Amino acid sequence: MCTATDLSGNTASASESGTLVDDVAPAISAGAPVVVFTSSCGGCDTGSVSPTAIALDAFDGVLPVSCSPDPLVINGPGTVTATCTANYSSGTAHRLCSP
Repeated sequence: MCTATDLSGNTASASESGTLVDDVAPAISAGAPVVVFTSSCGGCDTGSVSPTAIALDAFDGVLPVSCSPDPLVINGPGTVTATCTANYSSGTAHRLCSP
């Protein structure tokens, strides 16, 4: 709220507000690839591992991440991949106030 007074004592005031919308997606960083050697598990040909990822948003900070599939099932030599996502509060208004 701003107020102005002239030399005659007349006063006028006005206020201003605005809305800031978070339109920047969070940054997601996947964990390092996991390599399983059959020699380290006694000659196994199957196994599983849970994927890891971290998500950060400029407004929301650290976000929960969900990955699918979880766990990753390893059935012999080859590569398996998970898709990880994070949701953030896009559309939440942050009020700006003028002095």
